Amino acid sequence: MGGIDRLMRSIASQGPVTDFIVVEIPKTRATIHLDMLFTMVDRDKCVVFPPLITGNRSCRAFHCRFGSGDGARIREYPDLLSALAALGVDLQPIACGGSDLFHQEREQWASGANFFAFGPGQILGYKHNMYTLEALSNAGFEVLDAAEVIGSDVPIPERVVVSIDGAELSRGGGGCRCMTMPLARESL
Repeated sequence: MGGIDRLMRSIASQGPVTDFIVVEIPKTRATIHLDMLFTMVDRDKCVVFPPLITGNRSCRAFHCRFGSGDGARIREYPDLLSALAALGVDLQPIACGGSDLFHQEREQWASGANFFAFGPGQILGYKHNMYTLEALSNAGFEVLDAAEVIGSDVPIPERVVVSIDGAELSRGGGGCRCMTMPLARESL
């Protein structure tokens, strides 16, 4: 925690960011970072790995607020969504792998909770995570194959998942968000 504390203090000292959410995730290969369990996909929606985000094994979250000077206020929450809600960020979780625990486990291992957002509600995800894509479709996202979008004049819907091949990438531990270079884009 010492490294996290130093990093938060350094960022807060430069302003304007003073609030941080720290999530205690299990130290396993399948949970190497938060994007493997939780990814924002729209202003009010996120894809989650239910057992560790909304389930009975939810990871604890800590809200750290840095004020003037070196002091910090820390508040513990039972899970990430509760911590975010306390800050006014109410999110509807969409289950990676759908409602079945077997599919949740399998698709989380295949980067099913890891998406790249190219705009609010417009995301890239792996097509082999079909139960996650179905859950996104049920939450109002249109699912399009990348081949339908690339090089065509297909209008991009307001909420869309562009599904891409990537089974070999996810086997190596790379999710869509992880495997994408940062883009410069206008603030929305």
